[in-house]
Amino acid sequence: MTKPQTTAKDFLFIGLSGLLLLALGLGALYYLSSIGNMTALEPYESDIPAEGQWLHIDAIETYWITNAKEEVIPVATITIDSNHNSDGTLRVLFKSNIGDANEVSKYVGDSNTLAITGGKFPNGSNTITIQCTKGLENMADYLGYKSQPFMRWVVELREAAPNANRATDFSELTHAPLNPVMLEVAQQ
Repeated sequence: MTKPQTTAKDFLFIGLSGLLLLALGLGALYYLSSIGNMTALEPYESDIPAEGQWLHIDAIETYWITNAKEEVIPVATITIDSNHNSDGTLRVLFKSNIGDANEVSKYVGDSNTLAITGGKFPNGSNTITIQCTKGLENMADYLGYKSQPFMRWVVELREAAPNANRATDFSELTHAPLNPVMLEVAQQ
């Protein structure tokens, strides 16, 4: 009985099959080892206080108010660290749907750009309150927002050198979630 001859084609097939199995094994090993390194941090958790290249943020207080049209508007009160007499430019943006896997987060309303001189906002204080120009359409939307813990809006602070105005000049400094707290404001 004669033994069948092994051809170069057979060696190539065996070699490629082995490489494929090795690649699949290494990929599975990498995937399984990365599962244990996952963290439970939510994308909307705050990292205050924050130090940037130009500015130092001491606190951000967030809440919601209703306007004359019965819309529910997010608000942020920002405090700069009074121990740093820094100069820079701060851009304040509001973002929706952070943490919601079913929706894409997006910027909401207009941005607010503020010149910081000597650690003070244009109002002469180290604290300023910013309202978003858009929000939730009505109280029912707000109550839905308040009732679930998974999706939050955030206020995002970006910093740049003094007198900056182009979006590319700014880098993210910090962010904070919009707390589901309604502040009563007297209507005028």
